[in-house]
Amino acid sequence: MKKPNVWVLAAMLLVVCVIGAQAGPIDGGIDKAASEVKNVFKPLSKLMLYISAAIGLLSAIQVISKMFSGDPDTKKSAGSWVGALIFATVSVLVLEAIFF
Repeated sequence: MKKPNVWVLAAMLLVVCVIGAQAGPIDGGIDKAASEVKNVFKPLSKLMLYISAAIGLLSAIQVISKMFSGDPDTKKSAGSWVGALIFATVSVLVLEAIFF
């Protein structure tokens, strides 16, 4: 394994320190970014829940059509759709809990 060059690491550290020193105070920027994320995330989370509901409706129609056609794979299909919908809904709710 090749040893990292000390001069390259020192130059990278110097660049990071110079950029960090020029950044200045970041409190205002972090607060502004957090408020923008909160303003955008509320409608986005509602949209994600509506999309989950639409996917649930379409998957129910697909499972019912499989059931009426006599497909033996109906339980597996229903289980996978229900699992996907639970994951989508829980992930939206967890993200909502994190951001609010």
